[in-house]
Amino acid sequence: MDELPICKSGTEREEKMTNEDFYEKIDFDDVSTELVPELESYLQLEYERIFGHSNRRDFLLDIGCGTGRFLNKIADDVQTVVGIDNSNTQVERAVKNTKEKENITIELRDAEKLIFVQDNYFDLSCLTFNTYGNMDPRTQILAMDEAKRVTKPSGKIIVSVYSERAVPTQLAQYAKHGFFATNVTKDYVFAKNSEGIECISQRFEKEDLRMRLSSSGFKDVVVLDLCDIAYLALVTPNK
Repeated sequence: MDELPICKSGTEREEKMTNEDFYEKIDFDDVSTELVPELESYLQLEYERIFGHSNRRDFLLDIGCGTGRFLNKIADDVQTVVGIDNSNTQVERAVKNTKEKENITIELRDAEKLIFVQDNYFDLSCLTFNTYGNMDPRTQILAMDEAKRVTKPSGKIIVSVYSERAVPTQLAQYAKHGFFATNVTKDYVFAKNSEGIECISQRFEKEDLRMRLSSSGFKDVVVLDLCDIAYLALVTPNK
């Protein structure tokens, strides 16, 4: 493969990043059922870790729920699951995909403005499958602020992201669905399909993720190796 152009500084571009068209126009039911093996392993390990921190009485929030993949998987393990997403397309598919589970509620909401949820409501708030890394930097901060507000002081916020070793897996998965890299930086992959729809995805080094979450006001942040291509952060609200 030819070497991809590397941005000298990603700051200006990061501020303008958006995945809006990607989430509105791409069939994520297709994407989530056709995964490269490394991603299948990532998602299974992610579920097992979150399951290990849950119990049958829990109220769980899935921030950036997409088409409901994780909601369907965890719903049998907890009392109530609420999924939120800011994409009309994703929410419509999530409602359809989760209709058999009575304890799942789907809301069309922005992660940075969870005004429909009272303080200290959820036992677990989760940002799965690199949802955090698919947000722009401003939304990352605001989403974590809101997760902190709606999660009980005794609860946990769980964040899983791509590690710095995920690039080959990211590129393979994007190519599988017609997206090809236009730029790879130290922290980001930029990919585009033939229709001009762009996908922007961030990945993290372990200490960088811990510092980012700590800078959002969280004192108790533990970052674990989930697998070779992903980290999982366990965050205590510390209110």
